[in-house]
Amino acid sequence: MTFMATILDFVSGGGLTPNGILAVLKREHREASVLMEQVEHPESGEPAPASTFERLAALLLAHAKAEEEVLYSALEAIEGTHDLSLEAKQEHHVIEVLVAELRAMKRGEQWMAKFHVLTENVEHHVKEEEDKFFPKARRVLTSARQIEMATAYAAARDRLLAAEGATPAPKARKPTKAAASTTVKPAAKSKPDATATPKPKPAPKAKPAPKAKAAPKTKPEAQPKAEAKPLARAKTPVTAKG
Repeated sequence: MTFMATILDFVSGGGLTPNGILAVLKREHREASVLMEQVEHPESGEPAPASTFERLAALLLAHAKAEEEVLYSALEAIEGTHDLSLEAKQEHHVIEVLVAELRAMKRGEQWMAKFHVLTENVEHHVKEEEDKFFPKARRVLTSARQIEMATAYAAARDRLLAAEGATPAPKARKPTKAAASTTVKPAAKSKPDATATPKPKPAPKAKPAPKAKAAPKTKPEAQPKAEAKPLARAKTPVTAKG
């Protein structure tokens, strides 16, 4: 680190940046606070679903273990933050015991009483950490170091959440310019080739022949009636008188 970068880092109070581990931990403190409020005071008036507590429990346990693995282990080796790191670990242990006991209990008055104790311990730990521990951590951690720790912390937290069965959904990433440029455009309709042999047009359908009109019926010619001639009377033969 250059001399000027060191001065700027000192003036900024250790380089607390939105992408640093201390800022990430603070955001997760707020998330845990919201979940605790939903369990204690559900908006519907009915007891909060068990899934809300399980989400809170998974977050608290993963947060504590990952914080110890990445942040506390580094600050234990520094004299100014050694004792606070050990104390914070013990507070984590109390929280872990309370979570385990709540998971083993049935919902009811006793369960809610123990949950209030958990809430008080979490709030106390957060206040001690943000008011005393983080200011000292900022003095000994550079901005670059905080960002490195944030990356390591996120990997450890997600691994622990997966073990708890509560893997957070991945955030959608915006497509890069390169990806946008490789988007396949629909092919343009090709124009017919003038040199290509035209397809024969289908022969027009033959129209049905018109029906022949029936010939008008002709009346049979009346034949003249033959006049019956009167029969000639037969003459009686005359016999000679003798």
